Amino acid sequence: MSNILYNSTSGRITALIDYDFSTISHPSYEFLRSFSGAGGQFRGWTDDEESDQAALRHAKLHGFPSPLPLTKEDGVNWEMAKAWEDALEGAGARRPRNIEGIEGVADIDTILRSILPWRLTNEDIVAIQEREGVESIWQCKEENEVYLGKLLARLGF
Repeated sequence: MSNILYNSTSGRITALIDYDFSTISHPSYEFLRSFSGAGGQFRGWTDDEESDQAALRHAKLHGFPSPLPLTKEDGVNWEMAKAWEDALEGAGARRPRNIEGIEGVADIDTILRSILPWRLTNEDIVAIQEREGVESIWQCKEENEVYLGKLLARLGF
């Protein structure tokens, strides 16, 4: 959503910018990697099944609860996520609920994110962490190692 210029007066998209990561791929890819600002991102398993993200994942697969949960600061914007889902459904678009096998694909994506986390591969983020101290990089590695162990155990490894 950060790459769309939108005219709020006319209600129209006026430009799409920044195609450096554009690709033709499986429909699930956009839900796994994009749409976070619009409430449309879909994540794999989490070790915190009580989290907003776990509840959002469940809603995207099985339908949104009514009434919607309250939106918490730094949490899921439930109204936006529901509006996004309704718009996709109204347009007949593919979405997590009707993409066969997306749960398995999302779990594989979660494994990949744990093995090679963005916080350790993005040059800008690594530089910021180095300024904060090496501990934050090691902490990230340790957190991902614990999470990956739990995920692999859940998958039977």
